[in-house]
Amino acid sequence: MKIQSNPDLHLTYCLNIHPGEALSDVVASIKTHAARVRDQVSHEGPFGLGIRLGAAAVDEMDASAVSELKCLLEQENMYVFTVNGFPYGDFHGTRVKEDVYAPDWRTTERREYTRRLVAILGELLPEGVEGSISTVPVSYAPWMEREDSIDDALQQLMGVVQDCVKLEQESGRKIAVALEPEPDCYVQTVEGAVEFFNNHLLTRGVSMLASATGMSESEGEVAVRRHLGVCVDTCHSAVQFEDPVESLARLEMEGIAISKVQMSSAISTVLSAESRKSLA
Repeated sequence: MKIQSNPDLHLTYCLNIHPGEALSDVVASIKTHAARVRDQVSHEGPFGLGIRLGAAAVDEMDASAVSELKCLLEQENMYVFTVNGFPYGDFHGTRVKEDVYAPDWRTTERREYTRRLVAILGELLPEGVEGSISTVPVSYAPWMEREDSIDDALQQLMGVVQDCVKLEQESGRKIAVALEPEPDCYVQTVEGAVEFFNNHLLTRGVSMLASATGMSESEGEVAVRRHLGVCVDTCHSAVQFEDPVESLARLEMEGIAISKVQMSSAISTVLSAESRKSLA
């Protein structure tokens, strides 16, 4: 729901905590879990919603399916403004392993999947509301050992920037794709995100974008800053021992968009026999 104006700030309940890969699972979660949360909040305005659309659900979402989802959201007095586009496939019910990062941003599969998310969210976004899509923090770190891995990732990321630019030009709807720092990944921390932006996205990435589109370098930088940002997950940040206030201030100082904040939790305890017993 919208909780602040100038600048606008929206608070949401995200459906990615509920298992389900098919579009029917997403619809069921909206009708049950999201509806119950909406009713408990008792907010007069429309209820903001974050949804997760994996590759299986995206494959089902033709124009008719998107239209039906829009109708459902209107009936339920809800609106979607953010999508979890991080896990491509199933990540419930099994141990979360490195495969959750595949396909990563070195691949056309990740770019095409995200491109379709941009198109779908562009249809679902209410007028005047900015959208966000959280995504893999480039790759799982050990997969980035090849010399050309970074350039491969930059090519795909610049491709999705082009998709976002085109959408905004044609519809007026602005969407940012937000890299979500996570331990053991290529971008693990907020500081790592700053380094990736400054040393890669805003240098080589901007040059690639300018070359592909005919934009000037300055126009390319504006596009990258407008359509690529960071998703700060408070749990990931906590287990990396980052100070949340310092992290957010660092991104703001560098002019890097904080496109999304996920308020999740991490356990803190003193290592002892009693704490081990409690955790077990």
